[in-house]
Amino acid sequence: MLHTPLTRTERRKEKTRRLLMDVALNLFFEKGIYWTKIEDITQRADVGKGTFYQYFETKEALLQELLERGLGILLTLTAGAVGAGGRNGETLGLLIRTHLDFYLEHPEYLLLFHQVRGLLQLKTGSVQEL
Repeated sequence: MLHTPLTRTERRKEKTRRLLMDVALNLFFEKGIYWTKIEDITQRADVGKGTFYQYFETKEALLQELLERGLGILLTLTAGAVGAGGRNGETLGLLIRTHLDFYLEHPEYLLLFHQVRGLLQLKTGSVQEL
């Protein structure tokens, strides 16, 4: 499948989207998902609040994309470990090691997954700004 190169505008938009996601992930790690406000994200990213809303409808939408990105990385690593495993004992050890390595390399995702799990247990379905 042939991919057409992105235009300069598309590259800039993708860069801004990644910046917002990376800044948000770092703030969620520092302050938590409940205490991080959209204004905190836009201020640290040095963009206007309107720019945030061009990319994400809500903080929850941003949170969902971060979860999908983190889980996608973890699932890719897990699939690689399963494919590299031999006997059952080796596969289980590789899976455990893969998860441990992922969380050691990306502690921000460990905290994010944990906080969202708590949010789901509360069944609030929302991380509205305080």
